[in-house]
Amino acid sequence: MARILIARESPQEKQFFAVALRRLGHEAVFADDGEEAEQLLYESRPDLVVVDAAMPGQGGYQFCRTVKSSAEFHTTPIILLASRARESDRWWAVRQGADAVVSATRNAQTVLDAILRFVRVHDAARTQAAK
Repeated sequence: MARILIARESPQEKQFFAVALRRLGHEAVFADDGEEAEQLLYESRPDLVVVDAAMPGQGGYQFCRTVKSSAEFHTTPIILLASRARESDRWWAVRQGADAVVSATRNAQTVLDAILRFVRVHDAARTQAAK
């Protein structure tokens, strides 16, 4: 089971992710803005963070910089949801600390697929480390 922190404002997307991730045996924790996401990072200790680049308050890029500069969470993977996902946007997001960039204009299933790819890699790494 993975714990995924998702910082998005959309109630419909939150409901979709909560149900879909629960059905797959994972836990979703939700934040409405960057400050709440940072607080929940410390409280919930997620295995993965999904953050909107344009969320209110502390934006997604600043959140990435904060997390990746933290000794405690610098290895926590972050998927950044950007309104545009051109090559230059991806380059900038990775420079800020994002591990992947997904277009926020894509449907929620595309975002869920990206989440599940990271969860599979995380689970495989955890299994390998336990050996």
